[in-house]
Amino acid sequence: MRLRSEHFTTDLIQRIRARQEEYPELKQSHHFVFDCPLDPSYKGPTEFVWLGLNPGSDDEDWERHGVNTEETRQYNYQVEFGRSTASATRMRRLYNFLGAEMFSRTTHSQLFFWCSRDTNEAFKERFGYRFRDNPHWTFCCETNVALIERIRPKAVMAESRPTLALYERDFGLLPVKTHRSEVGDALIEERRFANGVPFYCFDHLSARRGHANVRAKLKELLRR
Repeated sequence: MRLRSEHFTTDLIQRIRARQEEYPELKQSHHFVFDCPLDPSYKGPTEFVWLGLNPGSDDEDWERHGVNTEETRQYNYQVEFGRSTASATRMRRLYNFLGAEMFSRTTHSQLFFWCSRDTNEAFKERFGYRFRDNPHWTFCCETNVALIERIRPKAVMAESRPTLALYERDFGLLPVKTHRSEVGDALIEERRFANGVPFYCFDHLSARRGHANVRAKLKELLRR
């Protein structure tokens, strides 16, 4: 039975809040993202997890809402203050890709919870260490794994195929197969968590390459 309560990840969210009190450089980020339902009005069970690499630029968020905050199941500042242009565009892409029903049943999290303009020099300038060498990897991964264990989703989805090795390494994903198009192009990398939850990884939606094919294949895989 999938959990419905808005409180079932309260302790995990509190851990993240405590983490950024312990490491003040994290509060240079406008917000963190963890277990934030894509559709805040939906009250049914969560069935899918959309897992990003890390939240993007927060420059516009700082300008219009200059307080460190969060996007979580407990509190989503976007609901109160409205989305930035980039965030609204992002949500439209997700909605168009997933479709209304699946969008409503999906929660959003990040491999690294806190924002930066990119995962290269801007990240190092903000936090003082490189993205792939940051001291919060284990914390973020363990917290995300706890989220996945509690939800037991039908699938976890990530649009970061070029960085699939990070997910494989840090989540201990088991190999399954590469799903290809009729002309042989890789569409979706399928892996499994140790508990059997499927993990589907594909190109970022902003790339605008063959997403109709990816969407069709994903729907097919989810019907199995």
